[in-house]
Amino acid sequence: MPHSTRIKLSNTPIIVILLSLAIGCSENNKPLLNLTILDKSAICRTYVGALMGYSPSSFLTVSTKENGAVVITTKGNLYSCLIHTNSVVWQTHFDTSGWGRLREEDVADLTFNHKAGTVRISSTEIGSLHINLSPQEVTPPLITKPTSSNQLFTDKQICVAAISVEFSAPPDSISSSTYGADAFHISYHQASDGEYRGYYCKVNDSRVVWATPGERWRDNYEHDTELRYSVDTNDRLLTIIQKLPEGSESNVSFNPRQLTSK
Repeated sequence: MPHSTRIKLSNTPIIVILLSLAIGCSENNKPLLNLTILDKSAICRTYVGALMGYSPSSFLTVSTKENGAVVITTKGNLYSCLIHTNSVVWQTHFDTSGWGRLREEDVADLTFNHKAGTVRISSTEIGSLHINLSPQEVTPPLITKPTSSNQLFTDKQICVAAISVEFSAPPDSISSSTYGADAFHISYHQASDGEYRGYYCKVNDSRVVWATPGERWRDNYEHDTELRYSVDTNDRLLTIIQKLPEGSESNVSFNPRQLTSK
């Protein structure tokens, strides 16, 4: 009499596969914590700009949220982007009801090429866009040495002092990092509301110039504030001279201890 043989299948391979898929999904949805605020802003400005018909350079970066999202604004409208390891999704702010829902239907894929320093943003709505990421490890000798005009203060310290004066930010609240060959990224959170502020800064001879990411250098002195600096080697003081477009001047002095930035 023929008999049947029952074959017992182990559940182990299935469990392993399911766990692998779960881990993969979790990793895909994990926020990218190692991106700089500049990179997050560039991704958000390009992505939202393409969706809404704005130039990326028309946006200002306003702040970051507790969940890591970056907030940008243009023409009185606020948007935020939540960036994950392989995707970005956005939401808008309404004057009456606050932040709206995340627009999952507009989610875009992110493909990073860290070797080339680029990221591709792609979706059916916007097609495929490429942007450059900010330099991560660029430290030319000239920005780690004191400037040629003095032996007390580096260009980075001069930029920290200038941004402190221009925006009334305490120097000890300011963080600074290298940006390119001869500029710096200077940032801080406002004491009044905790909002993030970030700027580029560089030293040109006796002048200090700055820019908001995506905008021009503020060196049109018919309309922009002129920032100059001088160094008193005897008293070991750096003085920032702030000249407004209408002609009035004021100055603030710093000693080296005040300019030990984060």
